[in-house]
Amino acid sequence: MLALAGLCAVVMLVALDSTIVGTILPRVVGELGGMSLYAWVGTGYLLASAVVIPIFGRLGDLFGRKYFILVSIALVVLGSALCGLSMSMPHLIAARTLQGIGGGMMIATAFAAPADLFPDALSRVRWQAVLSTAFAIASGVGPMLGGVVTEHLGWRAAFFVSPLMGVVAFVMLFLYFPLLKPKLLRAPRIDWLGGVLLALAVGMPMAALELGFSAPARPVLGLAFMGLAALSVALLVWYERKPEQPMFPLRVLEPRESQLLNVVGVMTGAVMFVLIYYGPLLLQTEIGLSPTEAGMILAPLVAGIPVGSVINGRMFPTQTQPQRLMVFGAVLLAV
Repeated sequence: MLALAGLCAVVMLVALDSTIVGTILPRVVGELGGMSLYAWVGTGYLLASAVVIPIFGRLGDLFGRKYFILVSIALVVLGSALCGLSMSMPHLIAARTLQGIGGGMMIATAFAAPADLFPDALSRVRWQAVLSTAFAIASGVGPMLGGVVTEHLGWRAAFFVSPLMGVVAFVMLFLYFPLLKPKLLRAPRIDWLGGVLLALAVGMPMAALELGFSAPARPVLGLAFMGLAALSVALLVWYERKPEQPMFPLRVLEPRESQLLNVVGVMTGAVMFVLIYYGPLLLQTEIGLSPTEAGMILAPLVAGIPVGSVINGRMFPTQTQPQRLMVFGAVLLAV
């Protein structure tokens, strides 16, 4: 339970790191300038996270997750402090990208760790609901907290909220999270080529959308990146069937259920991140609300997540067709 409490502190750190920035970013751009770089504050973080999540998820499977989680916390705390000290938008984007690397490592290890602590799948769902609840509570508090701190202490102070949570999470996990290493028949070997191909396959489509098709549009560059992404995917599928310990085991995507779940995850994540990053911009620049008011309006969006998580955790083990819960949730999200 103490190890799980440490994981809850980690996912709260991830949530605060994501939601606070969305609320304060319009104020940051107003002071530092560089409105054309607004999207890159989020894109740099998400691109770095997307690249490292599958890689460190696999490394955690091979070597254990404890030390990866601790390193990820240190990177997020360092990146957040550098964001608070930023003197220009490029500096802020670089610091957010460093945070994205740490955040990706954190997500890859923290959300997979319950499978190590609770091997039974049915009981694990209930404990994962606890993680989801912690994530949602921090997500609900984050926008309001960011708005209040920004209005009273300035936007730089808001970036130093995450390091406080990071210290708590680091101490809890260092003391109580067990160093669980898988029992392998052979010494683990890192599939470096597979990792490079995986990073290109994940990162190039995002770079293509941001560099090729956002203003100023450079469609040739975008198409070149998309071509590189397609080539990387083809080489990844061909190559990853060969190593004994591939970076991205293709068997995880062979079941149709797994394919559909990943598509649903991409779509749901797209909706949530659009709302979290561009909701505050709309509310503050177009409607004229203060950061605190914008945070209060965003809070119900994420504060409702723990309710759904608890309901799902209760109902999932009893359902003969649990996919109906996802269908119902998708309909509510659309409405």
